Amino acid sequence: MKLLLTARPFDEWPDLARFAQIGSTEGWLQLELLGPLDLEGVRALSSELLGPANALLSAQALLSLTAGNPFYLGTVLRE
Repeated sequence: MKLLLTARPFDEWPDLARFAQIGSTEGWLQLELLGPLDLEGVRALSSELLGPANALLSAQALLSLTAGNPFYLGTVLRE
């Protein structure tokens, strides 16, 4: 099983941290920590849906709106 996490440090979610530690130690969980995207990351992801020219103009606004959260950015771009 792969667990993707973003934007929240484990110390704010002790039960999740404990679950992840047990799963990683026992080998049945692969943990991937995803941090917020920077401006270039937002531009790259949004250019796939908006086209390169529109993505460059929109990247700063999208970064401000989503704080670089890749899951929220994907939701915003699909709407």
